[in-house]
Amino acid sequence: MGAPSVSQDAGPSRILAVDDDFTVGVLVGLVLRRAGNHVRLAVDLFDARRALREEKFDLGVLELNLPDGAGCDILHRMRHELKLTMHADRH
Repeated sequence: MGAPSVSQDAGPSRILAVDDDFTVGVLVGLVLRRAGNHVRLAVDLFDARRALREEKFDLGVLELNLPDGAGCDILHRMRHELKLTMHADRH
């Protein structure tokens, strides 16, 4: 059973995945791509901010504790721009 596409009737979703752990980022990207989504990976807030300037995203998957700040900082920006729903998992 694969991961569902975020937007099943509107084509592939554009997802920004932000994680400073390279392995986790690659695995998240792999699962989301296999579900038919376009995924852009960022390793810190600097990369995430650049990605947001360059592209529009439907969804963000964010690490909360990043080397250059809190993932919530970029989440609030994305939420404001895209009217996203927030969910945090601290596991």
